[in-house]
Parts: sequence; C-alpha cells; structure tokens
Amino acid sequence: MLNVKLSIDDVDQDLLVVAYKYRDELSQPFELEIEALFAESALDFEALLGAPTRARFLDEPFMPAVYGIIYEMEQLTKDVRGRSHYRIRIVPPFALLAHRIGHRIEQDKSLIDIAKAVAASCGEAPELKLSQTYPPREYTVQYGEADLAFAQRMLAEAGVGFFYDHGAKSVLTLFDDLSAAIQTKANVPYRPEEGRIEGEPHVHFTNTSARLRPGRVSLSDYDYERPQLDLSGEQQPGASRKIEPALELFEVEIGDPKNEGQTKQLARRILEGLRVRATTSEIHSSFALPAGSELILRDAPRPDLAEPLVVLSSETSIRKFEGEQNTYSRITVIPKKVAFRPARVPKPRIWGTQTAFVVGERGEEIDVDDQGRVKVVFHWDRRGIRDGAPTRRIRVSQAWAGPGYGLMTIPRIGDEVVVSYLDGDPDEPLIVGRVHNKKAPPPLQLPAQKTQSIWKSKSTPGAEGANHILLEDQAGEELLELSGQRDVHVHANRNYSRTVGQDETRVIGGHSEEDIKSYHNFHVGGPEMIKIDGPQSVSIGPMQTIDVAGVQMTTVGGHQGMKSAMMSVESGPIGITGTTITTTGSAEIGSAAPVIAMDASAMLSGTAPQITLDATTTATIHAPIATITGDGIAALGSLGSTTVMGTTITISGGSSIDIGAGGTIIVSAAKVAVNGAAQVDVSAAGMVNISGTGAVNVTGGSVNIN
Repeated sequence: MLNVKLSIDDVDQDLLVVAYKYRDELSQPFELEIEALFAESALDFEALLGAPTRARFLDEPFMPAVYGIIYEMEQLTKDVRGRSHYRIRIVPPFALLAHRIGHRIEQDKSLIDIAKAVAASCGEAPELKLSQTYPPREYTVQYGEADLAFAQRMLAEAGVGFFYDHGAKSVLTLFDDLSAAIQTKANVPYRPEEGRIEGEPHVHFTNTSARLRPGRVSLSDYDYERPQLDLSGEQQPGASRKIEPALELFEVEIGDPKNEGQTKQLARRILEGLRVRATTSEIHSSFALPAGSELILRDAPRPDLAEPLVVLSSETSIRKFEGEQNTYSRITVIPKKVAFRPARVPKPRIWGTQTAFVVGERGEEIDVDDQGRVKVVFHWDRRGIRDGAPTRRIRVSQAWAGPGYGLMTIPRIGDEVVVSYLDGDPDEPLIVGRVHNKKAPPPLQLPAQKTQSIWKSKSTPGAEGANHILLEDQAGEELLELSGQRDVHVHANRNYSRTVGQDETRVIGGHSEEDIKSYHNFHVGGPEMIKIDGPQSVSIGPMQTIDVAGVQMTTVGGHQGMKSAMMSVESGPIGITGTTITTTGSAEIGSAAPVIAMDASAMLSGTAPQITLDATTTATIHAPIATITGDGIAALGSLGSTTVMGTTITISGGSSIDIGAGGTIIVSAAKVAVNGAAQVDVSAAGMVNISGTGAVNVTGGSVNIN
C-alpha cells in the first residue's frame, strides 16, 4: 500500500505522497523520487533545496524510513482541489559530492581515512564495519575528479563497499565483508501469481542469469627503490567455468603493491569485483528491500535461490492514481557466499605535463634526499604549503643515469620544474625538465646573446658566485669558456693532451706547483722569455744538460756563484768578461781534448799560495815574453829532465841566481857565454874541469890561476 509520510525541515506539515520511486545499489548513493501534494501556498524552492527530509514508509516492512536532503524540486501542476503537485528528489548528502570537483593531495593516510574525510566534508559520518586494517599510503592525488568519484575510487581500491542503513537514519556504512555487515534481513516466501496472499510480503517472480567473466587476474609492478624485487602476482577463483581461466586481465599497477603478498591480495580484490555479477538473479517482490540487505527465499523455485542471498541493487516504484495503485519492485541479488567487491573506478589521467615549484625545509636552498629527489608545490594545490612537504619526494630525470655514473643536476628551492606522470598516473609524478620565468630569468641576456649556450650554477648558501661553462657560436668569435668560482680540478688516469692553435695566456694569482713523475719534454718553436720577480731555485737530480745551438748569454746584475764537485766545459772559444773570478775551494780545469788554451788580450794572471801546472807529457808556456817570478823562490823542476827552450832565454835575479843539481849541470849550445857585469865566480867543493875539443880561451883584464 502507498502509505508514505514526507517531512521537510522548515515545512510545518507533511506532504501527501501520491507516488514514489526508490533506487538503490551497493557502493552508490540512493535516490528517492517522490510526487506529493501540498495544500498551502507554493513551496519556496530556494529555501528548501538542500533541506533535510524524512520519508516514512508506514507499510514497508524492511524499509521503515529514508533520510536525506532535497536535491531537486519541480512543481508539476495543481489538482482539481487546488493542491500543488510537486516532484521532489531526495539523496544522501554524500551524493552532492558528485558536483564538487577539485584537486587535492593526501599524504600518509589510508584509503579509508581519505574516504571518511571526504564524506565528512558534506556532513556524513560513516559507520565502519571493517575486518581488516588499512595501512597509510604515502601519496594520493585527486586531480580534476568529483569528490564522490574520488571517495568511491579510494574505497574500491581498498576493496571496501558501502550501503545505507535506513534502520539507523540512513547512515553511510562502510564494509569489507558484506556477510558480516548486514543489518536488514528479509525472510519471505516465493508466491507466484496464483499463490499470492494479500498483504503478505512475498516474491512472485525470479529470473536467474549467468555470464562469462574473467577467470584470472595477473598484476605486475616495478619499485625503483627495490629494482630487483619481483612484484608480479596472479589470482584465480576457487571455481570457474571451463573457458574463464583463458579470460585473463593483466595490468601493471604502478606504485601500489609493495611486496608479492600485496600484489596477490590486490589481484584477488580485483578478481572478486569482476566476478560479482557472474551469476545474478532478478526478483520481483511486493516490498522494497534496500541494497546490502539479506534475503532468504522460502519455497524457492531453484536450489541456488534457496541459499541466503544479498541485494546488489533494488528499484521500487508505487503510484496511486484515481483510486488505483500500481506497484513495481525489482531486486537484483547474488549468493551471500560470493564476496562482494565494488567495481573499480577509473583513475583520472594526466597525459600532458605541467609545471611546479621546488620547495623544501625553511632556511635551505637545496633540499634533496639520497636519490636526488625533491619536493614541489603544484599551482593547483590550494593548501598553501610552501615549506616542509607539500608533496612526497619526486624523482628527477637526468640526462644520463647509471649505477654510480651519469649526470646529476639537482633542482633548487624556488626553481620551476616540468612534471610528467608515469602512464599519466597523478600519483606517480616525475620531474622531466626545468624552465625559466620572469622572476627567474635565463643566465644570458637574450636575444642579444642568442648565439651563446651556457651551463651556469650558483654558489650556495646565500652566495653570489657561480661556476659556468659558456659556448659562443658567433662565426668568427667562437669561444669555449670554463670558469670556476673557487677551485678547478682536472684528473686524467692516463694521458692528457692539450693543443692550442695560436696564443695561450695563463695568469696565476697565487702559487703554482707541478709534480711530474716521469720525464718532461718542453719545446718552444720560437723565442722564450721568462721573467721572475723573486728568487728562483732549481733542484736537479743526477744530471742537467743544456744544449744551445747558437749563442747563450747570461747577465747577472749582482753576484753569481757556482758550486760543483767537478765542472767540465766542452766548447770552442770561451769568453769571460769580468774583473775577478774566484773559487772558494780547490778548482780543477780539465779537458778530454789534447790541448787547453787560455788567452787574454792584455794579461792572464793566476794568483794562489801555490799554483801547480801538471802535464803527463809536455807543459808549454808560449808568449813573446814569458815570465815566471817569485817573491821568494821561483822553482822550475821535473822528476825527469827539465828543458827550457827559446830563441833567447834570459834568467835574471835581483841579487843572485843559484843553479844546482844533485848530479851534473850541463849547459850546451853552439856558443855558451857567461858574463858578469862585475864578477863571475866558478867554484866547486872538489874539482873544476873546463875542457873543450877545440881551444879553451880564458881572457880578462887580469887572469889569475892559482
């Protein structure tokens, strides 16, 4: 019977209901459409839209009342009594979220907590009938998605369904095991047309259908933090039709399962959702039965309908017109033993790219983890978070990435980056580029410097310096410039070559040091000039060789000292211009050649306490005049014979000349003359012999022979 009372907040009296249609389905908001008459003046649509309502079904045994809000109102006409005829659509507050589309980021929250928060935003306080715990998810994004669809997607991904418990003021109830969460139960007989009993709730028609569904779900994933981990998994139903195992659903679930067990659990939930409607029965009844209720059908026409059933969806319509009532109630059921999982809700995809700004901890200029990941804030993120973690750490694409090698440039806080998404998944952002903007212009003055390319960093923290590599491609002005703000290190494990086509200039502001472990070959094709403003020290190991093809000139403004254990000079003529050449120790001049010649245009002088000229064969002193003098004694001697030769040989002494020998002194010549200006004495301790092969003449002013 049509016996419904409709109460609306802020309306003093109930409306007279003449028809209603109720639609309900698991994991969907219900909808109640009522046609009612109201005798008073017209209802204020603007005031009543969104108003809480209560519809009491006085003759419905299993649905005593439905609570909701007015979603839509329509004034149809007036009846003959002047009463206004209205059509009113009533929905739960949760349904309104289909019209609220937004973007949000949830971090470290479970799927259930996210869905609860969304439901709470419209005034719903879900009752939880959950048998499992749900771990937090690191990062979940709603992107351009209705809040209702987002919440439904969160629940479906967790394998959690919902229904409305109309026995408790239509409270939203979340469940993961429907058989344990059921609140409404109906136990009625099957009564075909001929067996009906007026006023008795009954089922008068059934229709069972079966359909092929996927018989296998296989999933795979990749975890970049554990690249070697196998995250594949599959699930098959306990019983399936013969052909169904070949109907496989294979998907890549990016970022969701964290181990093989979770992959298999997710595959099981997906498979259960796909197979919910493998076998369904449509039942026509005399009563309304909300989704999520249990139905036990007595005297069932089929054995499988004799088992406990649960309601997937229901639709009830009753209309009273001119004293007649038209009732229609259709219920879709499945066996209670079949696990219910909601069908998955498609996730929005972001197929293009977008930009975001890098953020990090307050006071930092670079905020990065051990994998080079950074955090960003998206332009559509309305939370206003700039410090901390508005997103999870996001990987940054590099030009080259290998195990321990590649390129690495880390976006800094404030940089604008380009973000793409793996397979378009909003939960899987990836930084693929960086862009400049008016606040952060390029490091070149464009378009004036359009022929230049540059790689320029910036000193940090709080510094103005930079390192850069610049390339100038202007024809005739090509340039490669490398600049280090502080230090530059170049390392080659083997060879290092440098070729300069024309000029090279090096300016070193401080110290320069070279350490060459092997030989150093230095060649200058033209003149070389070396200027040293301070002292120079050269330390050479075993030997130094200097080869000068032409002339070598050394000019020393002050003192020049040379210290050597031995010095050998092999040369043609050597010219030394100076006043004094001094050796502080013993000095030796030697030659591998047979002759050493010493020549001076005026005088060659050697002064020492003792000067020794030693020759293994002959020592010759040759000059127009050769003089050997001694302040005390001038000695000319030999271990063998000593020969003094000359066209004229003069031996003179200031006072006397003594010529002595241990043996015999022989003076021989074509003519020997002994002259004395005053006196010539010839004496001997023994005998004096004067002989000659010819005549011996002794002459004088007076000759005395005694």
